[in-house]
Amino acid sequence: MALFNEIQVGRYNRFLQKLFSMKGPPAMAQLASELQPVFHLFNGIENRALEGWNRYATAPNTAASAANTGGVRLRNPAGSNVIVVLERIVYHPSANDTPAFRWGTATTDLAVVPGLTNIRLDARQGANAPTLVVSTQNTTPVVPTLTNQFTIDGPDVLAHAPYFYMQTEDQELAIAPGDAFQAEAGTVNQLARWSFLWRERLLEDSERT
Repeated sequence: MALFNEIQVGRYNRFLQKLFSMKGPPAMAQLASELQPVFHLFNGIENRALEGWNRYATAPNTAASAANTGGVRLRNPAGSNVIVVLERIVYHPSANDTPAFRWGTATTDLAVVPGLTNIRLDARQGANAPTLVVSTQNTTPVVPTLTNQFTIDGPDVLAHAPYFYMQTEDQELAIAPGDAFQAEAGTVNQLARWSFLWRERLLEDSERT
């Protein structure tokens, strides 16, 4: 039997079935066509795995290098069919600094690509290793630029004072396939430490066109 306003995105049905341990056909097969009363249920990060998200975290650093600056690139490979959402970016400079946070596209990585094979934050999720490629570099005076690069922020940060770039959920950054985020220290010859937390999921068919 045909359904009115039939829902074609399966991950919401899977979320309801897993959350409530429901059997049988799709629990939410169509959108309501009338005004419906709603009782809000608490839905925290413990349910991200049930919603199809994988969560990861890493804390790379770039060592002090004479006359050179350090940087970190977060690249979502083109054709990955994965959407990445940056949830947290923290910068820990060892000197007063004005770092640059940049956006663009990239097909290559910086000089060092650490092996991030088991950095998952939830044992229930499907993949231990992320799709996002994290790379670092501190061997040049200027970190290699992204394609179509532009700067989204350049704050003044005090030495040894953690700088939290994101304060609200609306400041999270979605990295589509082919896009990249890059964070660069502004002061040469300093130890720069970074902390990143993000989530990933497969794109739905409707999101790929």
